[in-house]
Amino acid sequence: MSGEGEWTYRCSLCQEFKTSDNFHSDNSKPPFNLAYNCKECRKSSCNRQPILLDWETEQGYLALESLGFDVKEDIHQQFIDRVEKKYGVVLV
Repeated sequence: MSGEGEWTYRCSLCQEFKTSDNFHSDNSKPPFNLAYNCKECRKSSCNRQPILLDWETEQGYLALESLGFDVKEDIHQQFIDRVEKKYGVVLV
């Protein structure tokens, strides 16, 4: 409970305890009908990059290398060049 006697809920992203007015209401999340993440975290999560573990990054590089990409160079540009060469389509 907060100092004002109101219940507090923990955000699953920032792990802070906040009152219910800091969460969006969500009727699909019983019994409290509150979103799992606070409003502040939901706003900032749009710009957040996923956190990958070392083995996930390594597996990604292995997959890209098996497709013939040079992982030391810009993958995006390599993909654009391949599409242009194979299909004659210039991606912007």
